[in-house]
Amino acid sequence: MDQVALVGNLVDDGRRLVEQLVADGYDVLAAAWLKLSEEGRWVLYIASPVVDVRGLRYGLEKIHASLTKIGADALFTSGINLVGSHHPVAVQLLDIYGHRPGRGAMTFIGPRLGDVSIDEAYIYPPPPSTVPGGHAMSTDEVLRKVTELMNRPGVAQSATVALRNNTSFQGIPFGLEKNNNVLTLKFIETGSGYIRSVPASDVSSVT
Repeated sequence: MDQVALVGNLVDDGRRLVEQLVADGYDVLAAAWLKLSEEGRWVLYIASPVVDVRGLRYGLEKIHASLTKIGADALFTSGINLVGSHHPVAVQLLDIYGHRPGRGAMTFIGPRLGDVSIDEAYIYPPPPSTVPGGHAMSTDEVLRKVTELMNRPGVAQSATVALRNNTSFQGIPFGLEKNNNVLTLKFIETGSGYIRSVPASDVSSVT
């Protein structure tokens, strides 16, 4: 079977699944079809912090419930790989989102995406924000805002940091650090004085 034609027929179902997941309150960070080099088949990767917080089994159960609502159970037989926010595929997809001015769907040519060997990938646009009442910033926007706050003259001011797992905290940004290609932001939490390190890709907004 022509694998390119196959994913072409499933692109719309994948898009509807992402939209339904968001409507069901499921936090989707990124989604993309990856054509695996060794197997020659397409797999839908969905990145979500739900895996980090509630586990893979819970996350897959929620995806199945959303699939049932849109009548696209066939997506499971095509292959869905649910990964957490720190998975290499999720990290690279979020980095791509942060560096794309158009923010539309795109084709990505291998040889790798994250830690997966691929021939190519079809990357969906960034999913709608699930930050209550807020605007999900790109990684570049987050970095610019944090840098602006750190360079502001006078007394350091606290900011509200919203995370992609729908939690938030108040903190004063004071540093950036890169380890193993993961850029981390450092904050002093307001009130407790606790030092908190957060991967930039986990931050939805800084206000």
